[in-house]
Amino acid sequence: MAAHARTGGADCGAGHYAPATADEDFRNRLNVFKSARVRGQLVPVSTHAASDEESGSRGKRATAHRWQTGIALVALFLPLPCALAVAVDGGSVFHLTVPALLLGIPLTLRRNRAWFMTSSVITAVLVLGWSVVGILEGTWTFLPSAPLLICANFADPREYRTPAIIATTLACLIATPFALVALTATTLLVKS
Repeated sequence: MAAHARTGGADCGAGHYAPATADEDFRNRLNVFKSARVRGQLVPVSTHAASDEESGSRGKRATAHRWQTGIALVALFLPLPCALAVAVDGGSVFHLTVPALLLGIPLTLRRNRAWFMTSSVITAVLVLGWSVVGILEGTWTFLPSAPLLICANFADPREYRTPAIIATTLACLIATPFALVALTATTLLVKS
């Protein structure tokens, strides 16, 4: 407070002081930024703006974490080589296109974490049902995508670190054998 009194800063109420110059304002914001820590990470804090509750703004919505997005991408691309091999061998293109389009839905909603998580669970249930019902049509290739999407739902280390690590490890264990099958299918496609 004494520093503000010496530099001519005015009391704005509630213990906030307006800086006398723009340079002092920059230094104050930089010091607040350097000193504020949340879980060991620096976060910017405004010294003069009202809090989210006071201003009535909702703030930025949380996005899906990159682990979640990565697992959803694997769920989308992992079955495609096998599905293409089934389609080349005379499988129904419609039965193989619908689950591929469904698997893209969570990725389009990744900007909003809640929508991403909800769409992951709904898509996992739909793809699992579609894969089991159309198993004779070749939709079995999409079976690993359902548990991968469920793993993507829990793979956010910002909320709970240990369950996120477990979900990501489980996703890797699920995806590895099916990646080998997809590699084999791709090799067969190239040879034919």
